[in-house]
Amino acid sequence: MKENINLIQKVISEPICHVEVIENGFHSVAYIVNNKFVFRFPRSQEFYQEYKNEAFILEQLKPFVSVQIPVLKIHQAEGALFTEHAYIPGVQYSQLSQALCEVDKDILAYDLAVFLSQLHNVNISHIPYLPDEYQFNEEMVQNCSVLTNEEKTKCLSLLDTYQQYSLSEQDVVLCHTDLNENNFLLNNNKLVGIIDFGNACQRNVSTEFSTLLKYDYDLTFRIVKYYQSLTGRKIDMVYAALFQKMRCFDGIIENQDNKSQIKRYRQWINVVETAETFIK
Repeated sequence: MKENINLIQKVISEPICHVEVIENGFHSVAYIVNNKFVFRFPRSQEFYQEYKNEAFILEQLKPFVSVQIPVLKIHQAEGALFTEHAYIPGVQYSQLSQALCEVDKDILAYDLAVFLSQLHNVNISHIPYLPDEYQFNEEMVQNCSVLTNEEKTKCLSLLDTYQQYSLSEQDVVLCHTDLNENNFLLNNNKLVGIIDFGNACQRNVSTEFSTLLKYDYDLTFRIVKYYQSLTGRKIDMVYAALFQKMRCFDGIIENQDNKSQIKRYRQWINVVETAETFIK
């Protein structure tokens, strides 16, 4: 941490009086500095290009979206690459001290649907199409020691269904791809910002609604309702749920030595399976 703070001090003109760690994940660590700036540092050089792509995408998006998004500045110093943007005052949805009332939740759903309708209408050249990602295969499932026999059967059935699923190529749009409970900000229960565009790419539109499904499917369903009304697009929530469960099993297989991660992925699978009972 000390090395990162020293690098930050080199690029801002004022003394550093306050530092708060707001992200400490697999890909990066992020700090709020003096309640004015956010600095993010990648864990390794393999993520440098992701940061550069995010800066490019955000610059292109800014004229087309009505909600605040970061404007990234790329810094390179002493062999390190890191980003800076102005702090957006707000609370992550996952960190709200109490649940939103029905009215506020519906307003949030509408505002998120508006943002997604704006994002999905933006045509940015040079943004690649990336297929929906998962890393496991049948052999990996069978050899995974932390999966129960019931989970292995379920996982293999999902894999078979997923591989045979047919999606329309006409529904490929520019997606955020990680619009989860940590990546939109609220102030006084109102949407004030969207963050973390590092994985944005061209992808089938229905995948956009998968990541929040594991945390709050009620909010997700509300967003889908408004989004479909605003855009006329039909969202395939059967596929969105399937995709999210594939991601969760992928996480279990990839993190076999991490009990807390495995527990979290299993909890998410249970939430998505509950959500599926409401999907027609």
